[in-house]
Amino acid sequence: MQPVIANPIDKPDGRSAMDKPIATSFETLIGSNDGLKVAIQQAKAAILYPPRGLHTLLHGPSGVGKTTLARLMHAFALEQEALPLDAPFVSFNCADYAGNPQLLMAHLFGVVRGAYTGADRDRAGLVEQAHRGILFLDEVHRLPPEGQEMLFYLMDRERFRRMGDAKERQASLLLL
Repeated sequence: MQPVIANPIDKPDGRSAMDKPIATSFETLIGSNDGLKVAIQQAKAAILYPPRGLHTLLHGPSGVGKTTLARLMHAFALEQEALPLDAPFVSFNCADYAGNPQLLMAHLFGVVRGAYTGADRDRAGLVEQAHRGILFLDEVHRLPPEGQEMLFYLMDRERFRRMGDAKERQASLLLL
């Protein structure tokens, strides 16, 4: 399957926002590989896609620069005013808690007091910290199935629940 790149913003004169050359943070990448050029074009399109960008899956072997690309996407979003200037960039490697799915979920979504032994206070998770910005999850496949389901719900509805909480909360963010 070939990737599809949409023209994210059509100008009144019929030109796309992607047509004009823009000096951006992506220019810090060095390389002339066609694959890199396509990846940059797709990253720009994902950030500029109306109304608030597209959640994006970055994949590739370890060490190819997925985290770097995610940081550059955040910088580009700030440069293009696709995100507010104070928009956070939150990065997390899900492999750090892969052996303990409950702690992984608590770290991502937060927890309410009493949700499990040791949860002695309410605590916001990374989803809340990334509100109005970008949350980059490395090794996202390490999430248990219920965590993946919660992420899909977040992407679809911009709503989530802290662990042990019946109350839904709102978080508007781009997930990479």
